[in-house]
Amino acid sequence: MTQYASIMGGIMRQYGGIGLRRLMIFAACILLLAAIPVRANGALGAGARGEAVKRMQARLNELNYLADAADGIFGERTGAALAAFQRAHALPPTGTADGDTLEALYMPDAAPAPRALKKGDKGDDVAALQGRLRHYGFLAGAVDGMYGSSTQRAVKDFQRHLAEQGQAVEATGAADLGTMALLNDPNYQPYLSDLARFATGEAVRRLQARLIALGYMEGEPGGTFDEYTEAAATAFEGACGLPLTGVAGREFHALLYREDAPRSPYPVPRTLTKGDNGASVQRIQQRLIDLGMLYGVAGKQYDDAMEQALERLAEHLTALEVNWADEFTDLRTLSVATQQRLLDGALPAYRADVGLGSKGAQALRVQRRLNALGYLLHRMVDGRFGKSSVAALKAFQQANGLKDDGKAGALTQNLLFGPDAVENKTPWRLRVSLEDQKTYAYRLGEDGEYRLERTMICSTGLLDEWTPRGVFLKTGQQEKWHYFSKYYVWGRYTYYIDGDIMFHSVLFSSRDEASVNPTSVALLGRRASHGCVRLSVEDAKWLYETCPKGTIVIVE
Repeated sequence: MTQYASIMGGIMRQYGGIGLRRLMIFAACILLLAAIPVRANGALGAGARGEAVKRMQARLNELNYLADAADGIFGERTGAALAAFQRAHALPPTGTADGDTLEALYMPDAAPAPRALKKGDKGDDVAALQGRLRHYGFLAGAVDGMYGSSTQRAVKDFQRHLAEQGQAVEATGAADLGTMALLNDPNYQPYLSDLARFATGEAVRRLQARLIALGYMEGEPGGTFDEYTEAAATAFEGACGLPLTGVAGREFHALLYREDAPRSPYPVPRTLTKGDNGASVQRIQQRLIDLGMLYGVAGKQYDDAMEQALERLAEHLTALEVNWADEFTDLRTLSVATQQRLLDGALPAYRADVGLGSKGAQALRVQRRLNALGYLLHRMVDGRFGKSSVAALKAFQQANGLKDDGKAGALTQNLLFGPDAVENKTPWRLRVSLEDQKTYAYRLGEDGEYRLERTMICSTGLLDEWTPRGVFLKTGQQEKWHYFSKYYVWGRYTYYIDGDIMFHSVLFSSRDEASVNPTSVALLGRRASHGCVRLSVEDAKWLYETCPKGTIVIVE
């Protein structure tokens, strides 16, 4: 007001003779202008009036951020609508129309407000909502585009969380514009308070869910900040360059929920017990495969096969008088220290020569590894080192720059069971993921590296064991139309994998493209077959015409 008082003083001195009544009217106009909250930088704020406000409201209406009439009065609803627009465009949600906000508002490609969502809705925008709820740990269920009871509960939990943060949000379970704006705001932070050892509750569960998503933990979030959670939190701090405290504070949370938050290639080690699942188990299994102790491909469960592989390894290390072989006293449990020895240590590979006519455990070990590397048919992994095994070993030796004498001596075995072993490389490689229900096609480049060329949604066996896991080499094209007499259906573009298991298209009731079975099409992406790998007609045709006979197929 000092500024306006100075102005009035100047007017009095210059226009004192115009009459008191006119002077008072002029002064009132000046004071009225002073009361309109237009910022010094030209921004429009609460209480502002005029054509500029009206034009701004009309644009907010056009983009569905504001439902009220454009009356030229900057009220509470206009401010809330403007804040929602700002959040959607990564601007500070001040509710004031500054220069940056107005520039973004009038851009032709300004993003419209997402529609309000409620239980019963479906579609891509519901899936996007579910994805954001999962990101912050409020939704544990699938992102399926269906706004059901679990999504409604997750929205309500998020709204309660917002209320705890001081936001004026009602926990209705319906995703209104305000809820959507906060959930989609890239600068939103869910921090409420520091979380540390022995803390419990939903905030801890959400923290664990995010650490699991980023690869620092595995298992299910339990809601208790235990020793394992502390170790995972410390690992995340290390990845972010934060002090290693194991405490999830404000800065920790800010980094944890960023889209570009650092990920961990492996979860923090934990003691593994038979029956456990997860990436740590898979990592140990892959190491046992590399050592020739485990046959097939790495799974995610600590099962009988893994226990037997550990037993073989224990016997191998004992025979070679390795001083820590006695750590395998209870093969149903694997300590963190033993895991580190397996993963980091240079384990002795060679025990005895293997060649034509060899039998038993050492021959079987070499065969397992040759199959894993794509040189030996899985049916030849039988513990009898015959001509097929010798041929496979020679192929390995040639590919790895060794003398191809077909004899696995110390030099060959040290490379065969080591990290630098060169696998058999066919022009294409196909990988079927039973977990993802997708088939991935990789093409070999001139640099000798495989690159993903095509991803195909598929349907594998309805039961997990119906589609065999493993490395399959004797593959190739069969028929463009194949009749499955047992099930009275047809498939297109059959491509042999193993036994009676093959790639083929979705099903047809007759040898007619118009007779496609709509159910088999709808089930793509889910387990549905009797063991074969079903693909869309387009993908089955591409695979049939592109991948030559003998392409390595890995089912895992």
